[in-house]
Amino acid sequence: MKRFILACFVFLITTDLLAMEYLLKIPQHSDRQLQILQDQYLFRLRFRTKDFALIQSEKISSEAEVLDQISPDFNYYILATQDSDRVFADVKESKVLERFNGFVLIKLHIVFEPMLFNLTSHCAKLPIEIQLPYNPVGLAPRLAVTPEPYQETIRSLLRQLDASAWFDKVRALVENEDLQRPGHFFRSRYALRVYDAKQYDDSAPPDYACDNAADWIASQFESYGLAVEFDSFQHTRSSIGKGVLGEYTMRNVVATLLGKGANSDEIYLVTGHYDSIASKTDRWEQDWKILPAPGASDNASGIATMIEAARFLSQIDLNRTIRFVAFSGEELFLHGSRHYRQLIQARGDKVIGVINLDMVGHDGGGELDLHVLGDQQSQWLVKACQTVAARYDIEVDLRLKNDPSFIFSDHSPFWEIAIPAIQVSEESSLTDPTESIEYIHSEFDVLDMITVPLGMLALKLTVATVAELAGPSGEEFIFEPQPDSPIIRNLIVYPNPVNLQKSQFVVLDFYLTRPAEVQVTIHSSSAEHIFTSQPFSGGIGRNSDFGWRGKNMSGARVASGVYTCSVTATDEDHNSHVVESKVVLIQ
Repeated sequence: MKRFILACFVFLITTDLLAMEYLLKIPQHSDRQLQILQDQYLFRLRFRTKDFALIQSEKISSEAEVLDQISPDFNYYILATQDSDRVFADVKESKVLERFNGFVLIKLHIVFEPMLFNLTSHCAKLPIEIQLPYNPVGLAPRLAVTPEPYQETIRSLLRQLDASAWFDKVRALVENEDLQRPGHFFRSRYALRVYDAKQYDDSAPPDYACDNAADWIASQFESYGLAVEFDSFQHTRSSIGKGVLGEYTMRNVVATLLGKGANSDEIYLVTGHYDSIASKTDRWEQDWKILPAPGASDNASGIATMIEAARFLSQIDLNRTIRFVAFSGEELFLHGSRHYRQLIQARGDKVIGVINLDMVGHDGGGELDLHVLGDQQSQWLVKACQTVAARYDIEVDLRLKNDPSFIFSDHSPFWEIAIPAIQVSEESSLTDPTESIEYIHSEFDVLDMITVPLGMLALKLTVATVAELAGPSGEEFIFEPQPDSPIIRNLIVYPNPVNLQKSQFVVLDFYLTRPAEVQVTIHSSSAEHIFTSQPFSGGIGRNSDFGWRGKNMSGARVASGVYTCSVTATDEDHNSHVVESKVVLIQ
């Protein structure tokens, strides 16, 4: 019996050790290379930048740097460097794991999370897992041209867009007039100011400023004949040393414009958050129930754009279904969009793309520029905006960006379930001093900050792009943006078969259509990772300078057998293509 108990004890210890997981940093790979690694090592992808990826797993290879051991009740957060100093001063238990591009990655116990809501700049919680698309290049749709009569219908809509109507909606959201008491203005849409609120700290309950805005948004959609519903979810507010302070029921507003064509089961989401915050205001943490948080650009401008787009798109018959979703809780770690993502995932909704509108109303530099940002799988949507702007002569300075690290708005939860999603915004960097907007999250984000011409360009781009994506009803039309021309092709591996006792190495010869960063990965016939090269530069034309010496990452010769050589080429726009070939090794 004692032996049995001892054996069970040893088994439990061994199992616990085997189950130990780490947060690891690995060099950034293309989605395709990450898929190959994930198939082999079964890790969770947690975060990506252009330079590295963070994964959760056991230590998998010599190229993985251990940042931390995963611990219960702790989360990871990304915040601007200037705000990290405040966190470290207030919370001794916080731990810096990585610094990059003006941001820091920290580890923090969940009881301290509420203090992050009151930081003066953006902060994001690291996703639990990001699903990789199965084939982001092969499934990227191709460009088609809509029928000319349909294009003329879209042009007619664009001619009808009204700047005063758009600005009036921004004004209505900023002032947030009480629907129950006309003449009383909340001038805030903070997410905790809701009807259904329970306070446990003996303080007065909040008013219903945020829910009042939700009701007004719903009434606008209903006036255009859209089917409207509220998607409710719970949020708990806690404080260090005080426990739970309150429980709040927040609401997303969902308005559906049903498609009338053969592809009506396919859904595009047009999203944006309607809640606001003024965490830069003195005593915000204590007085959020009464302080103004006008949120004119962030994000009354985005919601006004969404509502006006719904008004005009509801006048035409579309092939696909459009859902307009106004999220609450964005300023509290994307609470509303994360909840809605879980909902559509559980229901199996066929969402094929997301356009998120966040801050499209202020042009500080006078350039009338809009930033369209997506991850690698979403670049076809990014380029769809570019195509549409050219097709309909929308004179906007579009800044296209591939940046999977930008997880600070409501597009990013959809990346986590491999749904292409883009953000349209007046900025795409939170650390670049030429883009940093000092007034956001303050009482100074007011109507005077709004640049109406920029808002109108965002509205034109939204209406035309959504109309093109949805397509006309009555036709089997599919809007399919053209994927990039292949970056790499014609991979030749020689000699093949190869006797490494007679030849020093295997040469990989390939053709590049444009300059690219190249990386070679070797796997065995059982998909075991054997070798990954350091990235190297490749030029236009034939490239044959790389040779594999038949060794693994440790420098040991591999056994005879069949191996797969994968060559990934990534261009300056961060588009990646992969080619593969097999080689037979004889030792």
